[in-house]
Amino acid sequence: MTKNGVLLNARLDAAFVVENKFGVTNSGGMALVLAGTAESRANIPVRRRQIASQILWALEESSNIEPLPRTCFAVDVFSGEIVCAPTEATRHRENVEESCLEVAQRWPDVTPPQDYDGSTPH
Repeated sequence: MTKNGVLLNARLDAAFVVENKFGVTNSGGMALVLAGTAESRANIPVRRRQIASQILWALEESSNIEPLPRTCFAVDVFSGEIVCAPTEATRHRENVEESCLEVAQRWPDVTPPQDYDGSTPH
């Protein structure tokens, strides 16, 4: 999805549809959180919620089947915790959109480091 000219990638580790007992079908998705070191885990509680929220937002904008907060989640592999998307994520979405606007405004002035040879890491 694109916000303020910036492409956002909401890559899922799994996407699925669920049907309730009344025959209503909803979409969902999950992402695995693989941070294992103490340093990389410092922000994990906040990041899990943001990841789940981003999945919900992306599916709302791209899926033909309505997603639900409870069907969009982040799975923390090392703690075993599963965090579903919040039902209210207005502040997160506003922050992302503002950040994208700032990036888009500054992008024309960004230049690669002098030693950059144009190759991409594998």
